[in-house]
Amino acid sequence: MERIISSSPHDILQSMLPEPTTLGQFLENPKEFRPKVEYINATFLVEDDTVLTHSIKFQNVAAVEVLLKAGADANMPSRKGIAPISGAAHKGNTAIMQLLITHGAKVNSPNSTGSTALIQASHFGHLDAVKLLLHYKADSDSANQKGTTALMRASQEGHVEISKCLIDSGVDVNKKNLEGMNALMLASQRGHANIVYVLVRAGATMDEQTAQGSTALMLACKRGHEKCAEVLVSMGA
Repeated sequence: MERIISSSPHDILQSMLPEPTTLGQFLENPKEFRPKVEYINATFLVEDDTVLTHSIKFQNVAAVEVLLKAGADANMPSRKGIAPISGAAHKGNTAIMQLLITHGAKVNSPNSTGSTALIQASHFGHLDAVKLLLHYKADSDSANQKGTTALMRASQEGHVEISKCLIDSGVDVNKKNLEGMNALMLASQRGHANIVYVLVRAGATMDEQTAQGSTALMLACKRGHEKCAEVLVSMGA
């Protein structure tokens, strides 16, 4: 049963430590201390975090290591549904991600919106995090509740190297979200001509249409992205 505490993780962490340790001492040098186990996997109502997800939020690698070794659940999400691995991927912190995976974190665990760690890392441009997740067999075609995949996020945000990395992993370049948009359409709409080129070379179909009947070329033209339009036309659109 989940243990819920009406306090903040920052405050309760103090109560977990051996006397007379201060919270500051723990955060500065956590490897010197052993937190009390009874609160390690509790959830705190003030910030909806566990102590582990709280430590991940502030990217305290040493604290994360101590908590995991003391028995913190590497897969237990915050009350907002953020899995530890997803929170670390959002920050691009590969050191924390590796610790979590070593202690049993499931790389494909979705958060409350269905986004996986790979989608988070791809969205925010963390190439090393993407490579790490793919190394541990993250599902590159997984989609969130809106049908958005990691490649769609990377293409939309203009992350060229991440897009290439995902393509090399064998991702479906023509997969569409619930609005009928694929990676090529999203890149064209945002004006990312270099990604448009990469996607078409990888097999993206240029005559695919959105639910409203727009092609990638039409989307580029509507937004005034001349370079994207030129690339698409030069490649046969």
